[in-house]
Amino acid sequence: MLRTAIRATDTGFQADALSLVQSLVPNERVTSLPDDISVLSALTAVDVSSCEKLERLPDDIGDLAALTSLDASYCTILHGLPTCVGSLPALATLDLSQCYSLSRLPDSIGGLAALTELNVSRCHDLTRLPDSIGDLVSLKQLNLSVCRTLTGLPDSIGNLASLTALDMCECTQLTNMPSSIGKLAALATLDLGGCDMLTSLPESIGGLPALTSLNLSRLVVLRRLPNSIGHLTALAELNLRRCDSLESLPDSVGALAALTRLCLGSCTRLTSLPVAIGALRSLRVLELAGCEALTALPDSIGNLSALVELNLCNCRRLPALPDCLGELSQLAWLDLSACSQLASLPGTLGKLTLLTALETLDLRECHSLTSLPDTIGGLAALTKLNLSECENLRGLPDGIGNLVSLKQLNISACRTLTELPDSIGNLASLTALDMCDCTMFYKWPSSIDNLTALAKLDLSNCDMLSSLPESIGGLTALTWLNLSGLTVLRRLPDSIGHLVSLAKLDLRCCRSLESLPESIGDLAALTHLCLCACEHLASLPDAVGALRSLRVLDLSGCDALTALPDSIGNLSALAEFNLYGCTRLLELPDSLGEVAQLTSLDLLDCSQLASLPDTLGKLTLLTEIDTRGCQECVTQAAEALCQRNCRLRRGSERGRHARWPAIQYL
Repeated sequence: MLRTAIRATDTGFQADALSLVQSLVPNERVTSLPDDISVLSALTAVDVSSCEKLERLPDDIGDLAALTSLDASYCTILHGLPTCVGSLPALATLDLSQCYSLSRLPDSIGGLAALTELNVSRCHDLTRLPDSIGDLVSLKQLNLSVCRTLTGLPDSIGNLASLTALDMCECTQLTNMPSSIGKLAALATLDLGGCDMLTSLPESIGGLPALTSLNLSRLVVLRRLPNSIGHLTALAELNLRRCDSLESLPDSVGALAALTRLCLGSCTRLTSLPVAIGALRSLRVLELAGCEALTALPDSIGNLSALVELNLCNCRRLPALPDCLGELSQLAWLDLSACSQLASLPGTLGKLTLLTALETLDLRECHSLTSLPDTIGGLAALTKLNLSECENLRGLPDGIGNLVSLKQLNISACRTLTELPDSIGNLASLTALDMCDCTMFYKWPSSIDNLTALAKLDLSNCDMLSSLPESIGGLTALTWLNLSGLTVLRRLPDSIGHLVSLAKLDLRCCRSLESLPESIGDLAALTHLCLCACEHLASLPDAVGALRSLRVLDLSGCDALTALPDSIGNLSALAEFNLYGCTRLLELPDSLGEVAQLTSLDLLDCSQLASLPDTLGKLTLLTEIDTRGCQECVTQAAEALCQRNCRLRRGSERGRHARWPAIQYL
């Protein structure tokens, strides 16, 4: 505010000045500033931002010779500035952003010889800038973003010799740029993103020798770039994302020796790249995602020796990749997802003797892809491989086992994949394997137990998988195992008990599962066990009581379950117990009263349950019990429990099933 300035005023004015300062603290009630503000001759800063009822600034504000900062942002009904504002010799910062009613700047603004920052962003009624704007010899930053009625710039803009940043993004009525723009020798950043009406750029734009960042994204009617673009020798970032009408790039783009990032994402009419693009030896990121008309990449792309990221996601008409892609020795991230016409990868990509830096390869939704080259095993640095929804992928090559650094493998929804190669067991670094919805998968390799680092395994909805190998017990690092929807799985191997790190086991909708092995009790780290909708599960083994870490047990929809073992009372950590829809359950064991940590008990629609054990009264932490759909005697017993325990509630609007975490990778 003005407090710093007050201390600099004459001693005799201090008391009067203090009351003046208090009146200038921004709030919605301030409508004007005192006309005699000029008496504060040493004032250095005025902040009236967000004074939404301030209509004008006093005429004598121009007499504040020491003023360096004036912030009138968010003064939404401020119509203009007094002419005298141009007489502020020390003013360095002027912020008029979101002054929605500001329709013009005074011609006198050119007198602000010390001004370095001018912000008039979101001044929706500002239609033009005065010619005198070119007299701001010290101006470094000019923000005109979201001035939606501004149609152009004066030619004098080229006189701003000190200007380093010009932001005009979303000036939606801007139709042209003056040729004088090429005189801005110090300009480093130019943002024209979202200027919907801008159809072309002047050839003079090539005269910006200091330009490092050029944002032309969302120039939806821009059809071409000027040839002079190649003269921008300092340009490091060029953003052309969503230039919907852009059909090609000029050959001169290859002269951008300093370019490190080129974004052409969603240029839906771009059919090809010039051969000259291979001359961009500094390019690190090339984004072509959503270039739906792109049908080929030039062979020269293999010359991009510094390229780290290549994004070809959703290039739906791209049928093949050039062999030279294998020359990109620095490539660390390659996204080919949703390239639905891509039928294969070039042999050189799999060979990749030079492409040792590739860490991420994304091929999800490549619906035409039928195989991978065996030489893919040469990707020594690959850590993530995503093949999800490659619906015609028939198998993985033996070379997959050579991916010594691979940590995450996603082959979910590969609906024609029937088995995995034995070499999969060589993936010593693999921590996550997602095979959900591999509906034709039926055969496990015996080498599965060699995956000693595997922590997450998702086999949900693998409809043809009728059994698990005994060797699965060798996965000693496994913490999460999802077997939900394995509708023909009848039993679990005894070796399941060897999974000493397993915390979450999901068996929901395993409709043919009839029993659990006694070894289930050896899962000392298990915290979540879901058996909901296991329709043929008639009982639980006594060993389930040994699960001393179990916090959530979901048996909802187990229609065949008639009783629970007494050992259930040994589940000392159990907090949530869901028996919703166990329609044949006749009774609960008295030992349930020993589960001291139990907070939630769901008995909804347990229609055959004849009573509640008296021992439930011992459960002092129990806060929720749901007996809707049970016999009247059970409901009455629950009501009696609630009367004795004021914290206990009956019924619930929460979800009926325990919440299970989704896989958090790829």
